[in-house]
Amino acid sequence: ITIDDGTNSAVQDTIAVTINAQNDAPTASDKTVTALEDATYTFSSSDFGFTDVDSGASLKSVTLQAATAGTLWVDSDSNGAVNGGEAAVQNNDVVLTANIAKLKWKPAADASGTIGTFAFTVTDNNDAASGSYTMTLSITAVNDEPTLTATTATPTFNEDGAAVSLYSNAAAGYGDTDGSESADRINSLTFTVTNVADTTEYLNVDGTACDLTNGNSETTSGNSMTCAVTVSSGTATVTLTHSGLTSAAIQTIIDAMTYENSDQSPTTGSRVVTITAIGDDGGTANGGDNSKSVTIASTVTVASLNDAPTASGSAT
Repeated sequence: ITIDDGTNSAVQDTIAVTINAQNDAPTASDKTVTALEDATYTFSSSDFGFTDVDSGASLKSVTLQAATAGTLWVDSDSNGAVNGGEAAVQNNDVVLTANIAKLKWKPAADASGTIGTFAFTVTDNNDAASGSYTMTLSITAVNDEPTLTATTATPTFNEDGAAVSLYSNAAAGYGDTDGSESADRINSLTFTVTNVADTTEYLNVDGTACDLTNGNSETTSGNSMTCAVTVSSGTATVTLTHSGLTSAAIQTIIDAMTYENSDQSPTTGSRVVTITAIGDDGGTANGGDNSKSVTIASTVTVASLNDAPTASGSAT
């Protein structure tokens, strides 16, 4: 520093200025993490976007608020379940950096879309904390396999008698529990019929008698379903297909199904009619499942009658 009084007499001196470093608070960033439907998201330290201008600074911990949806917890034993003293994160819970890799977020079953958030702050190794940021969980929908149940029956079909009912109280669904797959449609049903011995046996399906003969294919009169039949070693496989019907329509079709045999001397014994599979059009992306195997079996007993004899010639 030079000081001059204006008379050409100047004095110089040196002043040393010391700047003491201060620990600056770190920053983070809002983030959206993504997982597949019914999967659990596992966090990493990078998800929290820790940044610090101070040389040598590192992430010490994150302070969390409770998640608005799903279960957020530190999975200490890494078994994917909240147990053994573990608990869902509560407001202001602190997770050390070493445990962030065990921090998990599990959505509710069948949830999809943006399902929830939690607030967080980050703390550096000098105990300076950031402001608050938001973590968001987005779930990618995965097609669930369709569902089907029905009440079975054990009717007896008598020669020359009326067709007998096979099922009642059918309940079909698209596989989800939250309605997110309500736009799906059922596009196939598969049945088997055992001990098929007569060319006059058929299932009445969707308003049409579908003959249980090998290679048969016909279109039903109700919803224009294709009924295709193959027969091997006495077992008929019947496949009903359509571009897509509602679950309500499928329920009506199953409840109205009947068995009939028009032979005047039918082969007696049992016919086990089993629904073996149901399919929908929801897709298989990300591991989605379009079909479900089921075993819903009704047993029909075919009984013949003693027909009156006939004679020929003229009476005397």
